Amino acid sequence: MTDQSPRDLWLAERRKHITATDVAAILGVSPWRTQMQVWLDKKGLVEEEDSERMRWGRKLERLILEGYSEAVGQELRLFEYVFTSSTVQPLLGASLDAQWESGDHRPVDAKNIQRKDSDEWGDPESGDVPKHYAAQLAVQMHVTDAPAADLAVLFGGNRLERFTVERDREIEEIILEQVGEWWERHIVKDIPPPMDGSERTSKWLTSKWKKSTGLILLPTVEQINIASEIKKVRDEIKEAETERATLENMLKSDIGAAEGIEGVASWKFDKEGKVLDKDAYIAELENVIKSIPGAGIWEKAVKDMRKKFTKPKPPVRRFLLKEGKQ
Repeated sequence: MTDQSPRDLWLAERRKHITATDVAAILGVSPWRTQMQVWLDKKGLVEEEDSERMRWGRKLERLILEGYSEAVGQELRLFEYVFTSSTVQPLLGASLDAQWESGDHRPVDAKNIQRKDSDEWGDPESGDVPKHYAAQLAVQMHVTDAPAADLAVLFGGNRLERFTVERDREIEEIILEQVGEWWERHIVKDIPPPMDGSERTSKWLTSKWKKSTGLILLPTVEQINIASEIKKVRDEIKEAETERATLENMLKSDIGAAEGIEGVASWKFDKEGKVLDKDAYIAELENVIKSIPGAGIWEKAVKDMRKKFTKPKPPVRRFLLKEGKQ
């Protein structure tokens, strides 16, 4: 007997496998995730990511599949929180959105794509889809043993297209091999993949080393080179920020007392608001209480309340480059 929800059980099952979406990151073709992100998820070192974009994707999924079913004239079997493993490589699996009820029982995956990202897609007849989605479909075709897979894609919220991708067994072999090697090295042997710059990785590093020993390490050549690269990148960012500010000021100067330039930029005042100066408010409140005749009991109450609501602030571990050492 378990109190876990179907979604919690599904997430736990996914954590024990390499999923279709993980494969794109492992192959280095995912625009959103890295190998480090996959490793953190599998090791349970970070919370499961669930962005607003992902939540809206789930809400629109059924509507997209409904539109696809009507357009293609094919009944679909819909899935929710169902994980299907490979019979060839048990570590590999996929969570299908849907599958044809008849015919070749191909998997169908629903995607909601913003209009600005539509240029990454080819003509629907060509089956030319972004590499990360192609990798995802390759795994889905493998676990279902289907000859093809469809992407039901809603572009800009108002244009539904069907992309068909044919099965490629050579790509499957590459995926199967790399999945096995990746799992052995990074999960079984517990060797972290290369670092990335994601917020989740930064949070994990901070939580892993909450205390320091005070020891100062001797630098390696690689570490000196990395520090030099950081300084170089920071200088480039500073230059870019200065250039951005200059260009913005050029437009602001042109806008002047107007509110913007049609189709180019706007420069408007936001709504006037009010902010409570909490420190000044509390100090004044304490002074008022102290001025009340015979207010000793109130003064003590104020001190007790201050003590009650004063909590220790954990130290922040700051990363600083030592100038002149590179």
